[in-house]
Amino acid sequence: MTGTNTELWVEQGDIGKVIFKAVPIPDLKKNEILCRIDTFGLSANNVTYAMLGRSYRYFDFFPVAGDTEKKYGKVPVWGMATVTRSNHTEIPTGERIYGYFPLAQYEVIKVSSSGFTPAFFYTERPHLPADRKVYNQLFRQKGDPFYDAKHEGEMMLFRPLYWTSFFLDDYINENGYFNAKTVVISSASSKTAFCYAFLAKQRGIHTIALTSPSNVGFVKSLGFYDDIVTYENLKQLPKVDSLYVDVSGSKDLAKQVHEHLGSNLKRALSVGMSNAGEAKGEFPEGTEIFFAPPWMKKRQEELRGTLLDIMRKSWKSSMDRVEDWVKVQRLTGTANVEKTWLAMVNGRTPPDIGYVLSLWDNPPIGSKL
Repeated sequence: MTGTNTELWVEQGDIGKVIFKAVPIPDLKKNEILCRIDTFGLSANNVTYAMLGRSYRYFDFFPVAGDTEKKYGKVPVWGMATVTRSNHTEIPTGERIYGYFPLAQYEVIKVSSSGFTPAFFYTERPHLPADRKVYNQLFRQKGDPFYDAKHEGEMMLFRPLYWTSFFLDDYINENGYFNAKTVVISSASSKTAFCYAFLAKQRGIHTIALTSPSNVGFVKSLGFYDDIVTYENLKQLPKVDSLYVDVSGSKDLAKQVHEHLGSNLKRALSVGMSNAGEAKGEFPEGTEIFFAPPWMKKRQEELRGTLLDIMRKSWKSSMDRVEDWVKVQRLTGTANVEKTWLAMVNGRTPPDIGYVLSLWDNPPIGSKL
């Protein structure tokens, strides 16, 4: 054992209950590296991971050692890390990496011999389904095609969300919008929702934002939505052939949308859970759960050789505008991380702020904090 690691654990049955644990860092085995998790983005996307921690096995990516009853889970985050020790011949100490980590100070990663390149490498998680492979890929900063030094904070926030929105947009387009003439998007102020609206606008599809009265100003300022309807005025939704993209995860809201639109609702896609407190109950019958990794894998095979360039152009287009969408707030230390997590779980974070956090009180040099 070589040192200790501070980790944040949530109760699997109540993600609003958290504890910090100091756990020993194990000695490295062959082909393992120790990653110091310098900074990470935190958004409603991470709340979704925790809410689906059991059913979609997000808690199985970084199991809590010794927790045989599975009371606790580690919330996955996307962040930047520095290799502080290496037992791998081609990954030196000091190398910076972007990828999927637990909400912790450190993580030991076993590097797979398969798929190792100057741009990225994989870790192995044979206990998880094959469609989770996208989460096993870690990018080496020096060769990362999507790394943007100027917008490193925004990159950590938006990169996982944007690709969900990107492949959702592609999925909907490939299916001819399910014969809908308009797309209704709930939790319209959330990053996943407005990234999708940003992409839909480029295709010329009519979109309607569903949001709370307090977020109308922000949603309007984005300029992505053709119309805005507040939750209280849901009956103002036009009864035209519609596709419902549910980012809120609110079963009650979904039921209201289904009842109001009736036969005009051509398809309902559930994409996330922006508010854990409203994500109880069952979705209305016929709701399709959109899970990006299988569709991404399908499109990688169909668009082999061209998809990366399409993704690069789309990503650059978003990063060129990202400073107009949100302002990054950088916070450090366990107290700030816990406070931000609890606010996010309860839906009490402003939409125009993007949180880039660190469990370190004084983040290491080079971590953009």
